[in-house]
Amino acid sequence: MKKILLFLLILLVYLAHQDLWNWKASEPLVLGFLPVGLAYHAGYSVLCALLMAVLVKCAWPKELEAQDHKAEDSVGVRQSASASPLLSGSLPAGGGEERARITRS
Repeated sequence: MKKILLFLLILLVYLAHQDLWNWKASEPLVLGFLPVGLAYHAGYSVLCALLMAVLVKCAWPKELEAQDHKAEDSVGVRQSASASPLLSGSLPAGGGEERARITRS
């Protein structure tokens, strides 16, 4: 039932994107400067972001999380992007050849 409701929500948002009624309308201006079609698409973008948040919350595969936790447990410490010396901007202390190797790769 949940999958059907999510699919219908996606279909509804998709159909809302087809705004045939705003194609030739430049008036009224929203907030005094924004054409109605552009304002509609700004609101539509916010709606799409909310839809993605709902999909991640309700339809994200639990198996992926289980695999991630299993890999985390086997390694012991989870490595993140900030743990990478290249992404964090810090290079390891030691010989210059090690630093040169890291900066070249």
